[in-house]
Amino acid sequence: MIDLYKVGENPYEDKKISVSDLTAFTEEHVGLVLADPVSADVALELTAVSNAIALLDSNIGSETVKLGLRKARVAAKNQFRAALPNLISKVYGAPLIAFGQDGVELLEIFPNGREVFSTADDSQLETHLSALKTAMQARAAELDATAVALAATLLTNWQTIYGDTITAKGQKTSAAETRRQGTAALKVALGKLRLKLGYELFGQSDRLKGLFPQALLGFPLETVPAPGALQITSVEVVDVTTARINTPATGGAEGATEIVVQWKLASETAWANEVLLTRPTQTITDPDFEQATIDFRIVTRNSGGETISEVVTLAM
Repeated sequence: MIDLYKVGENPYEDKKISVSDLTAFTEEHVGLVLADPVSADVALELTAVSNAIALLDSNIGSETVKLGLRKARVAAKNQFRAALPNLISKVYGAPLIAFGQDGVELLEIFPNGREVFSTADDSQLETHLSALKTAMQARAAELDATAVALAATLLTNWQTIYGDTITAKGQKTSAAETRRQGTAALKVALGKLRLKLGYELFGQSDRLKGLFPQALLGFPLETVPAPGALQITSVEVVDVTTARINTPATGGAEGATEIVVQWKLASETAWANEVLLTRPTQTITDPDFEQATIDFRIVTRNSGGETISEVVTLAM
């Protein structure tokens, strides 16, 4: 049986995970979560990830890493705007219940209605959220405390996402220390997002598996505990539409009972065309294969139920 207390351990704290791998994983992970309906239920956790990205982005040295961070940051901003109407509805419900639809107090708190939070430009949104926070706090004694706190959180999170708060605060810590702080904050935010996803999708292992591109964290196949490691003999292009994976025969990896191959073009985000390897050489064909690179994910499930996976990128 697994050690039950380990639910509180953060897998992102593994010292083998580099900053570049962590940010590459974050970009892919956030994109997968945003594409899933569960994103509306984890909006605040995604915002925390974007806050950590903002801290890291301001002091990271690698231009390649910066590009990945900026993409994830833009995705987080767009996700915040997409989730905002639902969150504003939760805030709106408190004064509606307390004062009624025709209450003057409701009009004081929402003078422009709820729609303004959906239609306002990014540059105007902070003004509306600030006014909402002030109005809710002014009548906090009469309103649900959770809704008052949510109004304040929305403003804080938006200011972090949209504004360059790191520069504005004029922090005097060294770039190295700030990078360390940003990396630590990102690991914590990702860990909490993982727990929230587990809560919201409890019992849906296959769906959860699709949200975590774990191979991007840079773990070699051998580091995953298992009776044996899957050996990839070669990956080669046969022609412009066909690629071939050579592996030992199914079961060749000690304890392995199933070997699966998935692949995707470099421009795609989802794995497709799962193929069970039933012989040493499995040929897979994709009529739309025209990209410069293609990623193959090799997965083996052993008799103990453990899963090993590795991604191989083939340059054309």
